[in-house]
Amino acid sequence: MRFSITSNPFPGLALACALTALAACTHAMAPAKAPAQGLAKTAASAPASAYTLTLRVEGVRSAKGQLRAELLGRAPGEKAHKRVTFGVQDAAPGVNLMRFENLSAGDYAVQLYHDENGNGKVDMNVLGVPQEGYGFSNVPVVQGGIPPFDRMKVTLAADASATAVLVYQP
Repeated sequence: MRFSITSNPFPGLALACALTALAACTHAMAPAKAPAQGLAKTAASAPASAYTLTLRVEGVRSAKGQLRAELLGRAPGEKAHKRVTFGVQDAAPGVNLMRFENLSAGDYAVQLYHDENGNGKVDMNVLGVPQEGYGFSNVPVVQGGIPPFDRMKVTLAADASATAVLVYQP
């Protein structure tokens, strides 16, 4: 699933729509590793070159609910990215670590939200602004909608880490 926002006069609404789509994806599937065409490997078939991406999630404001994250990936030589897998874990206030294991070399990005009430969706106000925290790998300040994949990406050629800072609207 690709989220791309260009020249949108209502970036908050576009962000809300994209986060709603993310919520639908993670809620509809069991929290298990789901490999996608050549980017992720199962533990049984993972060679010595299987890597782990650790996401440091900062700014989680409460232990309520869960963190829901979608891992996007792009294989070397590919132009388009695609959904690789997702992760769901209980939230803890402050800093949380999420790990995506058994990944092949390539470019990856993570988009996530804090589902504080555990309803499996991003709750919005009447203007379409998320009322729950959201963030993206390697993007400390979210402005104007979903960042492009290349701004969020982490290139894996060894185990790596990235940081996402959750944004909560007042």
